[in-house]
Amino acid sequence: MNNIDDVLIRTYKPVDIDYIIKRHREIYYKEYGFGSQFGDYVEKYVNEFNKKHDDTKENIWIAESKGKHVFLWTVDKLQTARHLYSKYGFKLRETKVNNSWGENIIEERWDLYI
Repeated sequence: MNNIDDVLIRTYKPVDIDYIIKRHREIYYKEYGFGSQFGDYVEKYVNEFNKKHDDTKENIWIAESKGKHVFLWTVDKLQTARHLYSKYGFKLRETKVNNSWGENIIEERWDLYI
């Protein structure tokens, strides 16, 4: 996919949930040393979202294009990721302190409209 017009969007499928959780556990442990509390946090809220979300207002998007909106949550210490989000047009819209993973971390919401 070399052109933004080639990007497709799809909403998540239930089969995606376990993969999303698994990859968060693996990547954030390997790259940032986030322990099981982080994985448990992701698992809790992704599963909660899967069970309770209002699909007329919110969803998990795997990819998107053509006037759609996407957002992601990250943490402030992931400087390389933050640089890439900014480079590709995401805008920082919200921050909040989270101490669920054994230290105070600043969570950030980044939004993009294409």
